[in-house]
Amino acid sequence: MDETTGPLLSQAIDGHKLEHHASANDKSTIKSNNNIQSNNSKSENSWLVPILVNIFLACASFSILKPNLALYLIQIGIPESFLTYVLFIDNIGGLVGSITIGIFYQRAVTRMSSVEGRGAKLCFLMCPAFGIVGSALYATAGWMGNVTTAKWFLLCGSFFMGVWSGGQQAVELAYLPSVVEPSVKTEYVATLGTVAVIGTVTGPSIGALFSQIDTTIHGLPLNANNAPGFLIFVATIAAFVQTLLFFDGKDRRSTINVQEVEEISNYAGNLDVDQANFELSNEESSTFSTRGLLNIQKDKDLGYHNSTLDTKESSLYNSDETLDNNESSNDTLNREESGFNSDKKELPFNIKGVLMSIYTYTVFHYCLVVQETITTPMVIKLYDWSSTQINLLFAGAGLISLITSLSVRYGSRRVRDQTLLIAGISIGLLGSVFQMDIPQIEKVLPVGRFAVGFMFTYMAYSIGRNVVLGIFSNALGPFSQGAWVGVITAAGAIPGAGGGTS
Repeated sequence: MDETTGPLLSQAIDGHKLEHHASANDKSTIKSNNNIQSNNSKSENSWLVPILVNIFLACASFSILKPNLALYLIQIGIPESFLTYVLFIDNIGGLVGSITIGIFYQRAVTRMSSVEGRGAKLCFLMCPAFGIVGSALYATAGWMGNVTTAKWFLLCGSFFMGVWSGGQQAVELAYLPSVVEPSVKTEYVATLGTVAVIGTVTGPSIGALFSQIDTTIHGLPLNANNAPGFLIFVATIAAFVQTLLFFDGKDRRSTINVQEVEEISNYAGNLDVDQANFELSNEESSTFSTRGLLNIQKDKDLGYHNSTLDTKESSLYNSDETLDNNESSNDTLNREESGFNSDKKELPFNIKGVLMSIYTYTVFHYCLVVQETITTPMVIKLYDWSSTQINLLFAGAGLISLITSLSVRYGSRRVRDQTLLIAGISIGLLGSVFQMDIPQIEKVLPVGRFAVGFMFTYMAYSIGRNVVLGIFSNALGPFSQGAWVGVITAAGAIPGAGGGTS
């Protein structure tokens, strides 16, 4: 038998041409391995549901709160101008929460077991805990007999709720690389963004159910103005409890290879698990594969390999190298047909990509803040719109954002992130052009052109935010992401803090 027989037999076995040579032991082992992979795939995304629930509760809560904030101040006897300070301190809380909890996440997952997930889970529990404290202070501010005390309750409550919001965004984005591959990060970020939009759109409808409340509890008023605070209090408790019960915080990407190697090595000649796991984790250069292990065991049973460890390892690399060469064209075709970006791999830390992502993320947030700040007074002055018309405009923007986020989620499978980002920037520029009036030609900006430009701005934000966060995560590479994710989410809060006092 010549030296090429082993690799040729491996290829034949891989193509199911020599299935009648496989022993009953091989078949039972393969079946067992398939069952393990099936069980792993079922639990692979178990982390996603608790995170989506938390995102929905958070976004729905804030969308309920803000429409009633001005009326709540009036009820307490606080001047409406105090609203700018409440919004400002809320964004400052988001900035502080993003950075501090992001840094704490980085240290917690480093010092605690990533396999057990204790560090990540602790950080995910911290965020709704801040929300519980903040919503309690906000809701009870109206029960304070002193206006000055009520102001402090509102400011502290807004700050803690900002910490909740900013911290939750930071830990969600920092945790994502530990559970998904680089090729699908943008898709998952878009999924999180889609649920956020659903929460934002659904929130006012939920709040409308409480708008008719007008009662007292032991002489203390409970009405449409302070009821949202108590609703958020309940929502944050629900978020804390469901995170405690259903979120494990495990680092799935670093543990899945160990499980596979341990199972396969039991029948592949007791190959050294630590060495195999090292090769599996090195995605850029590894030719180690489950298929190679299977082929070695089958060739070994047919008598074409020796039983020594050195011979097994040598044959492993030889057989897999042949398979990789013969299948490279097929793999490329399959990746292209599936629509996934084949160039998204775990790359080293890229400081230029990180800094550009932070800058672009801030620009998209700034454009949205400006749009949200000027729209209400502008449409009242130019078009004499009622509150109903304004609410319908923002509801339409929410619907556009939802559709756009869904489009990014599925479009990221077939379109490069860079292409999506360019599309988002182009749509944003087009939206700005549409909203530019020409004093020499028209006295008032046509309402149709304004509406189109307004919708384009929201489309651009939905595309830009989701894509930039995916690019940012990939630019960080294997580098610990907690602190940097805190920086980018804090950067997104800066325009809001400036907009609140403008």
